[in-house]
Amino acid sequence: MKIKFKHIFLILSYSFLAISFVAFAYVLINLSKGNHFDFKARAWKQNGMFIFASKPAGASIYINGNISKYRTGSTMIMRKLNIFSPGEHDIRVAKDGYLPWNKKLVAEAGLVTWANYIWLIKEDIGIKELTYGQKISRVFASHDSKKIILETITGGGSSFYVYEVDSNKQIQIIGKEKIPLGSKINNFIWSNNNSKILVDSTVSGSKKYFILSGKDFTDVTNLTDLFKLDVSSLTWSANSEDEIFCLKNDSLHKINLSEKSVTAAIADNILSFNIVPKDKNKILYIRKDPKTLETALWQINVTGNNKATIIDGLSPGDVYGIYAYGNLEKVALISKKSKNITVMDLSSKNKELDLSKEITFAEWSENGRRLLYGNNKSIWSYDFDKKKEYRVFEGDIVSSHWYSDNAHVVIQSKNDNILIEFDGANRTNLTSSPISRLIFTGDHKTFYYVGDNGNLIQLDVS
Repeated sequence: MKIKFKHIFLILSYSFLAISFVAFAYVLINLSKGNHFDFKARAWKQNGMFIFASKPAGASIYINGNISKYRTGSTMIMRKLNIFSPGEHDIRVAKDGYLPWNKKLVAEAGLVTWANYIWLIKEDIGIKELTYGQKISRVFASHDSKKIILETITGGGSSFYVYEVDSNKQIQIIGKEKIPLGSKINNFIWSNNNSKILVDSTVSGSKKYFILSGKDFTDVTNLTDLFKLDVSSLTWSANSEDEIFCLKNDSLHKINLSEKSVTAAIADNILSFNIVPKDKNKILYIRKDPKTLETALWQINVTGNNKATIIDGLSPGDVYGIYAYGNLEKVALISKKSKNITVMDLSSKNKELDLSKEITFAEWSENGRRLLYGNNKSIWSYDFDKKKEYRVFEGDIVSSHWYSDNAHVVIQSKNDNILIEFDGANRTNLTSSPISRLIFTGDHKTFYYVGDNGNLIQLDVS
């Protein structure tokens, strides 16, 4: 009997250990897969994953009000946490000396939610005045924001300077002997490599265009007088600093600055046009057929070849703003009449977005996944991956632009310069009573703007 009892005991013990091992292994396997046990359903269910990256990295992560042992990663090495049960979670990211970041993130079973765009702003932003006593009224930044044209107001009228960010120096431009006194400067348009400047001005009630080039931009070319053209809608070529496209009597022409020549019409009956951002050899334009009066979106090479209709059946006689992304994957059209916005996927010819709103501008994020659009009172963004629209901001809006990280929007309102996320979260008022918008270099640190005292100011935000 003793021997049988001992055998039974050993069998039961080994069985218990085996079952315990299997059960423990089963639990570990589920936990390693990022699953959690739902006691109500009495079943294992998948977690959702959050991926965190912040600038600066190493910030504490609070989950539903409780500090966790985890810290945010960087854009190079992100923090992946597969510990979130499906549903909404209150996330707070905090670091000493910085404003906290707060957002409700939704975890979905087996899916990833990205929070790799967290930008922590200093509690005490560094402020440095770069100019003194010039009374700057307008600024025009180069594409890389390394050069900034400053318009200053004096007793004798406006003066213009190019401020070089890296050297902290400025030089006066526009010689009075070459651009007539009393000229009203409407706009400065930098060429793609920032070596030349197109000046849009009004002289004695007439439009005049000038080119500034050479060392310190002292060489001035009067385009209007040189080519004897009554032109409009001038746009730099994306391929050459010597080429400019323009409209004359609704026909598209190309100006060659070095050869001092103008081509014959590349395309006719044009209502508006734009150059494709990445495929620099293509131009998009809205054309009205003179016989049928039908309006369509066309494309053409910069050489004038390979004309093709992209979208037909547009509203007859309407003029559209054209906003293309990338190599012509998507294009957004804004009707000047109805102010509606339509986004077409040009590979499938399908409408991805069609909104009846008072839209006056649009801008693609650099990765093409989001579109910013709005008017002087409201700004929205649309996420094409999530098929979701967000209200970003409401107020008296002067300008708005994507920051280069595709996740933040820089807004100049009547009262403030604002940094805000694409979904309207984590708004930070960086300046008050600005004369100019925020100019940024994309380093997640430095901004420039004109303060209410008329000086150019540099901000160090992180």
